[in-house]
Amino acid sequence: MQEKAWIIWLALLAATLALEALSLQLFSVWFALGAAAALVSCAFGAPVWLQVPLFLAVTGVGLAATRPLVKRLQKKARPPEEETLQEEVMQ
Repeated sequence: MQEKAWIIWLALLAATLALEALSLQLFSVWFALGAAAALVSCAFGAPVWLQVPLFLAVTGVGLAATRPLVKRLQKKARPPEEETLQEEVMQ
């Protein structure tokens, strides 16, 4: 498994970057960064049991750190009438 781990990380990196390019939602980019971190750790000889938690940690931290920013940007992008309609629905 250790010898082929780099292929898995590279395939996951390519797939998540392709998905991000198609969706433009800034969601799968964090999986791509996690896969890149795991790929780099694999290149330096880290065992698979360390690569997987590194992938999860980088993905989770990236997602958690930027989620408030993305929500704020999405709120600014909404037309004002949509915001008032959504506020009325929530009440």
